[in-house]
Amino acid sequence: QTSPGPAIEHLDFNVGSMTMPLLRERWFRQAVAHAIDRDAVADHAWSSLVPGYRAQHNLSFLSTQPEYVPSFARYGYDPAAVAELMTSHGCAMGADGIWSCGGVRASVKLATTPGNLLREQAQQDMRAQAAVAGIELVPDNTPGVFSRLPGRLYESIMFTWILSDAFAPVQKYGCAAVSNFMDYCSPAVTDLLERAETEVDPVLRA
Repeated sequence: QTSPGPAIEHLDFNVGSMTMPLLRERWFRQAVAHAIDRDAVADHAWSSLVPGYRAQHNLSFLSTQPEYVPSFARYGYDPAAVAELMTSHGCAMGADGIWSCGGVRASVKLATTPGNLLREQAQQDMRAQAAVAGIELVPDNTPGVFSRLPGRLYESIMFTWILSDAFAPVQKYGCAAVSNFMDYCSPAVTDLLERAETEVDPVLRA
């Protein structure tokens, strides 16, 4: 059975990763984003339930809401863009078809819940797409995988956020916020999200 709901299946990077230093670099995270075809992943996983289903390209508003803007659509699947980013930062393609940057292979562990067939399928699709672009995604699925979130014991992770007014974006993306498991911090973004918390005009809030 299926029913619509305000859920966003998404992929987080640990931008402070101690095991994968390239994730601290914005250009590398952009390369990984360009190595994944999210629309194809969404269609393959969920089109049997919702024909023509496409990826959600916004972390604050659902595609069914009038405030929705496809912000992340700028990171479309583009192996050529990946190659440009990698070569412009001194990376070289290895004999195994994976980029290497300063002696560090472009290999990122991707965690999600084992036994969830849709997530495992999405994970395999992303692995195949990224490999074509020269980036390796390695499954890192363990029971209780989400217990690793508070300690940031992951490199990248796929799970769901439920959108609700009771759980505002500032709690997930604000600097040092309680559920900011990515170690992401932008003072400008935090300021905007905090202002949105007290803005009663829905247009201005969006």
